[in-house]
Amino acid sequence: MHAPKVTFLIIGAQKAGTTALEHCLRQHPEVGMADVKEVHYFDDDGRFAAEPGDHGAYEAQFPGERVAHGEATPIYLYWEPCCARIQRYNPAMRIVAVLRDPVRRAYSQWNMEFNRGDELCDVEAAFAAEVAFHQQHPGAQHRVLSYLDRGFYSTQVQRYQRHFDAEQLLWLRYDDLLNDPQGTLERVHRHIGVDPGQGAVGLPTLNRGAYAAPLDPVLEGRLRRMFAGDIRRTAQLTGLDLQAWLGSAG
Repeated sequence: MHAPKVTFLIIGAQKAGTTALEHCLRQHPEVGMADVKEVHYFDDDGRFAAEPGDHGAYEAQFPGERVAHGEATPIYLYWEPCCARIQRYNPAMRIVAVLRDPVRRAYSQWNMEFNRGDELCDVEAAFAAEVAFHQQHPGAQHRVLSYLDRGFYSTQVQRYQRHFDAEQLLWLRYDDLLNDPQGTLERVHRHIGVDPGQGAVGLPTLNRGAYAAPLDPVLEGRLRRMFAGDIRRTAQLTGLDLQAWLGSAG
């Protein structure tokens, strides 16, 4: 039986340093990253309308022999069907997820979409539109109107914990990636099974867009209260210290 070529995935979260992490892994001589970041294979619902007969086209996007092959598509954490598809492709897959303060993450995603011109509403109106969407379509997912929904991590974490053993899952904090990039990168190296003594040193600054204005503190407080319960559940599930995300809601 054909052994799966792809051995690890960076599954998210969006706006949590995955571009910088992917860039660093690409420098490691034992790692074979996909031709492009964000392959969007396992979130392609059309492709998986019927289970693919083989994954040759996917695996062709990776270089020749390496110790580990992987890619980074941040929506894999959020998009519900991805997890089971990944597990069916490679039950031994090593998973890396970087979690960011959901309030800051939501604001960063809105800022990215707004700067692109894909979001025309100000941040409060955009968040309100998302809330209205989910009220009208309970349980639905949306690739853009997910500023807030992507930050409710506990359901996403539990989904992966149901499909993969604990030792296959590496949960990281975005702050650790920023404050201890080398130590965090070496943890990733060990997790995916490559020599932590090789590869990139330090973390580049990539995909950081300028902000038109700081996040309004009243809106921030409201969001922190909204996320507080889920932050506590996520901390329990992952073992991460997420107290700082609670702010005054803690």
